[in-house]
Amino acid sequence: MTPEMIEDYKRCIDDIEYFAEKHIKINNHATGLESLVLNEFQRQAIKDYKEKNIFAKIGKRIEGKTTIAAIILLHQAIFTEYRVSAIMAPTLVLSNYILDLIYDMYQTLPDYIKHNIGITTRNKSKIEFSNMCSIYSVGNNSVPLKGRTISNLYIDESEFVSSLYEILQNMVPCMSSLNNSRLFAFTSTRTTDFFREYTWRKQAT
Repeated sequence: MTPEMIEDYKRCIDDIEYFAEKHIKINNHATGLESLVLNEFQRQAIKDYKEKNIFAKIGKRIEGKTTIAAIILLHQAIFTEYRVSAIMAPTLVLSNYILDLIYDMYQTLPDYIKHNIGITTRNKSKIEFSNMCSIYSVGNNSVPLKGRTISNLYIDESEFVSSLYEILQNMVPCMSSLNNSRLFAFTSTRTTDFFREYTWRKQAT
């Protein structure tokens, strides 16, 4: 890599916003691939992810909730090791769509950003990377995650996931620790009280 590429790579490691706006391409059906300009919702989502172990955000459908969740999970997969992320959603079709979005984002990254991090497994339910990171799509079914240590659990449109409270109770033992794992959700409507941080800490103790 050139010195400029090395500097760019190092900055991407520590700055998800920079990574997103510098290297993520979004498919505009009218004009093709376009660079991303983060909006305020997306910037705050990144800030919350960095600072909180658990959080939920309510946003409008036009604010790019799914896009920023995909970027966060891809950033984790590219710039860390041995991290397992999971995507939940009201339907398996929706969580698979988010997994597809992550794959498409990865494909458009420059080679020096991938930095020899290749994809070793790709199917409808998971992406596995050569750095031992993986991302799973499970819909609203937590069974495929039993026995795994989860670093990131993202729930899309959490208000519409059936039996959400029971699912999250089952997922707590799978989370690696309050210090290293993240549980976050985006929804277009009112979210549940389970996502209040004090409730999470009470359930985890």
